[in-house]
Amino acid sequence: MAQTLKITLPDNLDEELTAQAVRLNQSPETILLQALTRQLKILSQVSLLPHSS
Repeated sequence: MAQTLKITLPDNLDEELTAQAVRLNQSPETILLQALTRQLKILSQVSLLPHSS
């Protein structure tokens, strides 16, 4: 049985990242890069291809 991985992003992700960047005194690009890096680390730990048995 295949396992489905669903990733959802909030509609106001840009606003959230910008607000977070302002709070942390960092650029929105830096915050976005950090968020994407965290997501990649999580995804790299999940096998996206079915294992052959």
